[in-house]
Amino acid sequence: MDRPSTGTHCRLSTARPTASPRPPLLAAALLLAAILAGGVADAQTAPTPATGPASAAPVEAAPAAEAAPARSEPAVTPAEAQVLAQAAEQAKTDPAAAGALVRAALTADASAALPFACAAYALQAGREAEAVPDLEEALRRMPSFQRARIILAKTLLRLQRPADAVTQLRALLPESAPGTLEALRLVAFALSSGGYPAAAEAAYRQALVWDPDDPELNGGLLQALIDQGRSAEVVTLARTQVRRQPGDTRWWRLLANACLDRESPGEALVTLECARLAGVADKDMLAVLGDLNLDRGFYADAASAYLAAAAADLPPERLLRVADALLAAGRNDEALRLLERLRAQAAALPAPAQAGLARLGARHALQTGNRELAVTQLRQALALDPLDGESLLLLADLTARESPETARDLLGRATAVPAARLRALTSLAHLEVSERHYAEALSCLQQAIALNPDPRLERYRDQVLEASRAAGP
Repeated sequence: MDRPSTGTHCRLSTARPTASPRPPLLAAALLLAAILAGGVADAQTAPTPATGPASAAPVEAAPAAEAAPARSEPAVTPAEAQVLAQAAEQAKTDPAAAGALVRAALTADASAALPFACAAYALQAGREAEAVPDLEEALRRMPSFQRARIILAKTLLRLQRPADAVTQLRALLPESAPGTLEALRLVAFALSSGGYPAAAEAAYRQALVWDPDDPELNGGLLQALIDQGRSAEVVTLARTQVRRQPGDTRWWRLLANACLDRESPGEALVTLECARLAGVADKDMLAVLGDLNLDRGFYADAASAYLAAAAADLPPERLLRVADALLAAGRNDEALRLLERLRAQAAALPAPAQAGLARLGARHALQTGNRELAVTQLRQALALDPLDGESLLLLADLTARESPETARDLLGRATAVPAARLRALTSLAHLEVSERHYAEALSCLQQAIALNPDPRLERYRDQVLEASRAAGP
């Protein structure tokens, strides 16, 4: 006999790598501070701008042309430095005016710092699409402006333009190690977003040479392998990450999914059970652990896993399906544990869920021999949901002997429920035959056969027809 199923696909959702694995762009004031300093430090370590008039802190003019390619940040003239300082002050109260001030000073021979500043103010205001032309202009004036290229690539990724981002990032690959790592990280994400998992895998592997413990890079590599259907390799790498970072839920999820993908539910069950014991299993993992235990007939363990998931706010509809499956398996004690949990929160459930809870309570009462309680529960279910097909069918079956008219009414209502129509018509035919209403029974059977041309229904129809002929007019 097949074991019951919850109807839920045993797979865990996993978060894909994000477009911004590093902290977001800093405010325009700090970006401009780095330019005013004329240094090559990253924006996160930019020095604070000097106070006072720009003339008090003159900035050296751009070096000779032959030395320019070695720079990764633009040099500015004293006049440009003064404009940027004024804009930075203006930005404290009016970023839009600050951007306009810089743009007014932008000439054909201006340094890349000015269009970069315009882009910074646009990004600060959330106008990412407007920042792209300014960043492109900054790179046209200074192709070695590494930070502008990385910011442009990140902006393009946020604008859903991964192919353009890859083009920009490829220009950074020959640069120094920190730039290479950031470029590879973004190239890998862009390739993954563009649907090129094999190429993304290569980029992630190259980036891991620079930082082998980076969780985002390892997660991206695993996702690239998953996208290629290479679950065996995912299992190996995910186990390594579980050993390195046992407190990180994502590795346990990836490992469990890889085991399921390679059709090893036993391995997935052990993985999720270990995650539960380690205290890192979330509600989805606990629910899938319950599914796997249920499929293997470990009913007590399944109930425990589902109850733990319910404590972590598992949707009550999932518990209702599980309780239904346990009742179908004859596991009344385990089903009762779930029903009691649901009853404790019944007042907060929507009406259809409350009706389902009452119906399951009726089925449990029937299996434990309490017919009167079952009838009461079914009537409660129908008061909450008058078209609950399962409750209509079950209550009609319980009342058919004492009150055929009541049963006939219930079955008639059930025929209006698509999921219950076929069974309602068949039961109604049996009821009509029991009262020798052969014409009505034949009508019900013809409708049932139209829904499902089952040979057994056709044989029963023929038997009813013969009984009708024998009974005479």
